[in-house]
Amino acid sequence: MKTRIAALASLLSLAFAACGASFFVAPDKKEAVKKVAVVQYAINPHILVGIPNDENAKLEVAKLNVETFGKELGNTYQIVPASEVLANAAYTGAGGKPTWEGYYSATGMHYFSPDEEQLKNATLPPDVAKKLCEALGVDGVVAIYDSWVIQQFGFMNLKAHTVPRYTINLFDKDGNRVWGGILSGESTTELDTPPGGAVTGTVDTWAKANNESFTIAMSQVKTSIGAK
Repeated sequence: MKTRIAALASLLSLAFAACGASFFVAPDKKEAVKKVAVVQYAINPHILVGIPNDENAKLEVAKLNVETFGKELGNTYQIVPASEVLANAAYTGAGGKPTWEGYYSATGMHYFSPDEEQLKNATLPPDVAKKLCEALGVDGVVAIYDSWVIQQFGFMNLKAHTVPRYTINLFDKDGNRVWGGILSGESTTELDTPPGGAVTGTVDTWAKANNESFTIAMSQVKTSIGAK
């Protein structure tokens, strides 16, 4: 199992390197977006075992990262807090799915991508993006795909960092993609991966490491869009 995890991490790390520089921005549409809401956050845990399999680990990572999105871009956009989005009946009644087999999100968040490929690409169809913007009273809505990966290191690969791949896209009230791309970040928090392949530790440690990775990815977003 450990060999499989290490191989997956190596392959995806190469993919990150190849894709990391790819970030789309539509300058003519970017300035019109002032108020934003995160409407979709999908986690793919892949084959990771141990603490990543804990339901609370998935809920906590999604919750922390959605909050971090607001903190990191709060000087650029007016970010609608997740609590307000989830409490809005127009959000829950916008046609999203509350669950998606094999994928996870924060409590109460829905999935609006029409199929798995678009879920992994963090894509919202134009009519869905327009509907959500109108329902929430915002200029743009954000979809995030969080593909979990670890990079093992040290003696016998007994330690690991999180190196997730994120796909993050912003869509405006006309349904246009304003900016987005694939990003990644490596945590500083070390995780234990003893023989057998499971990631051990606590939900808090796992969430902290993943949030460090997401914060790095968000710094890349800010650079790409010229955020404050």
